[in-house]
Amino acid sequence: MEPGETFFETAMRETLEETGLKIEHLKLFGLYSGEEGFSEYQNGDQVFSVQIIFYSNCFSGELLQSTEESHEHRFFSRNNLPQLNPHQERFIQDWVIQVNLPVIK
Repeated sequence: MEPGETFFETAMRETLEETGLKIEHLKLFGLYSGEEGFSEYQNGDQVFSVQIIFYSNCFSGELLQSTEESHEHRFFSRNNLPQLNPHQERFIQDWVIQVNLPVIK
């Protein structure tokens, strides 16, 4: 988040920067925290992140394939997922099994 930004503004800005897509009409999917949010960065910093996950079916723009933070973007169906990043797997799996929203973990 940038200083003064709302959760919605952050999600929209980050999505545009990282994927090239402009998203609108965000809805809260869930709040995730706890031990499963642990990460260690390349510089040795250790964090327990709080993840606020939104979803939207309203987007426009051209899907970028390479950015500073990623190397490929694609859309996947629930029954045809690639190997998942362990840091993101729990909320993606909640989407797959269609848990009741919003999720709070």
